[in-house]
Amino acid sequence: ARGGRAGRGAARGGGVPAGRARAFRVAAAAAASGGELWDALGVQVQDMPGCRVQADVEVPADVVNYAWNSVVERFGAEMDPPAGFRKGAKIPESIVVANAGVEAVKSKVIEEILYNSMGRALEGVADRAVEDSEEILTSYEELAGGLAPGQPLRYSCAVDVTPELKWKGTYEGMEIVVEVPGQTAEDEERAVEQKIREKRADKAVLRVAERGLEMGDSAIVQMTCVKKGTDIPLMQVPEKGFQVDTENPDYIDGFIDEILGMEAGGQKCFDLTIPDDFDTESLRGMTGTFDVSMKEVFARDLPEVDDEFAVYLADGCTTMEEAREKLLEEQREMSRAALEVATQEAVVAQLAELADVELPQSLLVDSGRQAYLTELLEAQAKGALTYEVVQQMSSEPMVMNYVNANEDKLRKMALSSLALDTVQKEQRLEVDREAFLAELESAKKDFKQMDQEFDQQQLENIVTERLQTQLCLEWLVKRSRITVK
Repeated sequence: ARGGRAGRGAARGGGVPAGRARAFRVAAAAAASGGELWDALGVQVQDMPGCRVQADVEVPADVVNYAWNSVVERFGAEMDPPAGFRKGAKIPESIVVANAGVEAVKSKVIEEILYNSMGRALEGVADRAVEDSEEILTSYEELAGGLAPGQPLRYSCAVDVTPELKWKGTYEGMEIVVEVPGQTAEDEERAVEQKIREKRADKAVLRVAERGLEMGDSAIVQMTCVKKGTDIPLMQVPEKGFQVDTENPDYIDGFIDEILGMEAGGQKCFDLTIPDDFDTESLRGMTGTFDVSMKEVFARDLPEVDDEFAVYLADGCTTMEEAREKLLEEQREMSRAALEVATQEAVVAQLAELADVELPQSLLVDSGRQAYLTELLEAQAKGALTYEVVQQMSSEPMVMNYVNANEDKLRKMALSSLALDTVQKEQRLEVDREAFLAELESAKKDFKQMDQEFDQQQLENIVTERLQTQLCLEWLVKRSRITVK
């Protein structure tokens, strides 16, 4: 993940799990009326294969009566008084049920019973339950057939639980080998020269070119990009157009090649597939339809690389020698950050190798959902996606498409997340409250600066998980023996 603070990965560059395995409290109506009555359930809990727990529930007759009467009372309050009844008068149950329909009343009673009883039935495993994995095992037809006032109601439900992880060895004192390409002095010097070329291009004098676009030129284009075969935007593009630098390597592969040769006033429509190394992982592999209008083509007159240019190249520098040295130090800092990311990724990979556990499918889906939503929020924070597009892309079918396309990666991510979560609990590592509030405020500020809406709860979850992951990784790195190649 790259970009603003809201777009930072836990290891300041991605690669470590974005969504930790999270326990959650199974939904229960703790504050519902008749709360003590709902505690009188008969519950038998049993462990099932595949990290699953089943609860067989018996709802006593008096609880069924309470739910039935509550539903009938609500239906009665909503219906128009029949002939012979004053407004506000109590309407007999038989008339209410006949007016609403027996099936409608049963449906609401079943909903009331499940809402108030299922969480209580599973509360013994709530701290290990996998989010959104609850399932009613008894069919609705069986529930409706067995529901009657004065009679108990029986049903079964289940939930996946976070599996118990066992270690194949100790995670303190792990031997870690880190390989980081592009870390030599020659690599850093080449990066500095590229930076100088980019700065020269930025400082160049532009003049209108009465010809087709060539390498080295700049251009103003208007563009839309939608998912192929749909009208769903794939990325946020300024409506009034934007500047394109033909020598910028950050564009999607093939984009510059497609627009080379276009003259001002020209228009071209083409398809490109988002590459596998694209920043926004959720867009990788998608094919977009690009509709480009060329507004203007500019040739560049580049400035000389002299001391006058050095003032522009690096703040506080007056000579090219000073500017090059400052840029080189910045590049070294980037190399150190890249080494830190690579080290944390290597630690996570080694930790996962030590973990012995069976992962339920629902845990993979949960990890995929968290990773996918994190990517969307990061893309939104960088201005690549609007809030509306994020909401469209957050639909369950889109989430499952992501999960299915990345199952192998998500399995590794879920295993790593569970391993990190286990280390955190075993070592009692807790995120500082002030650090959480500061990071949350920083993330919210990034969204506000982009004039972007955001989901407060999602953002809090993501910030919490990142800080927890970072804290755990720092603890592990300090206790590992690291060799850099």
